[in-house]
Amino acid sequence: MRDNIHPDMSSKDKYKNDFYYIAPLYHLAFTGLDKVVFIDISDMEFTVDIKELYDEFTKLESSPAILGIGLDLSPHYFGYLKSYIESHPGTDIGKPGKNQGLNTGVVLYRLDKMRVNELYNSFLNKQKIDYLVKKFGYPFALAEQDFFTNLGFMFPDLFHILPCQFNTQTSLQYLSSPFENIFKSYHYCDRKENIKIFHLNGCGPTPAQCGGNNKSSTVYDKDHDLHFYHIEVQVFWEIMEGLYRDEMKETQET
Repeated sequence: MRDNIHPDMSSKDKYKNDFYYIAPLYHLAFTGLDKVVFIDISDMEFTVDIKELYDEFTKLESSPAILGIGLDLSPHYFGYLKSYIESHPGTDIGKPGKNQGLNTGVVLYRLDKMRVNELYNSFLNKQKIDYLVKKFGYPFALAEQDFFTNLGFMFPDLFHILPCQFNTQTSLQYLSSPFENIFKSYHYCDRKENIKIFHLNGCGPTPAQCGGNNKSSTVYDKDHDLHFYHIEVQVFWEIMEGLYRDEMKETQET
C-alpha cells in the first residue's frame, strides 16, 4: 500500500505513518482474539453504551462478512473515482448509497473469519494491491480505508455495513464546489437524538471553517438537515473568540 501512496501527500501527512497500513493484517497479529472493535480514539463521542456497537457482531454470525464497517458520509470517493465513473457509464460505484465508500473510524473485525477467508487473504500481497489501485484509478490517500473501500466495491459480501448512527461523521469539508448540491445525499444520516456515535472528523462547524464559498454557505443555511450535528466546545469558543476580536478591531478602526 505504501508503494501506492498519493504523490501529492505531504511528508507530514499522518497517512504516511506505518500505523495506518496495518489494519488489513490484524488477524495475523492478534492470533489470540476472535473479534475486536477498533475506533478512532481522538475524535469519537458515544451517546450510548459501547455494548450496542459490540452487539452488531451478531449480524456477522450468519453472514459471509468478515468486517463490520460504516459508510464514508461524504462524496470523497465520488471525486477520486472520476476517471473510473467516466469509463464505466451506469456504474453505481462512488454514487450515493452502499457503494459510496467506507470509513474506518469504527470497525468490527471478525479476526477468526478473516484468518480462514481465502478470498480476503489472496489480496494481501503487492500484486493484488497494485491491481486494486489500477482498477479504480486513484492512489491511496487514506491508507487502509482506501484498501477496504476498493475491496468492498469488488466483493461487498465481505463487509457488513454498520448503520450510520454508529459512525456519524460531522465534517463539512465537501460542502463546497463542485459537491455542494450533492453533499446531503452522501452526508445525511439521521436526527441528532438518534445518533449513537459522533465522529468529529474533518472541519466545521460551518462551511466557513472549511474554506467554503458563498454558494456552499447558502446551501448550508437554507437546509437545516446539514447543520453541524454536534459542536465541539473548544472549537465553538475559538470561533466566538475570533468573531469578538474582529468586532473589536472594527470598532477601534471606526
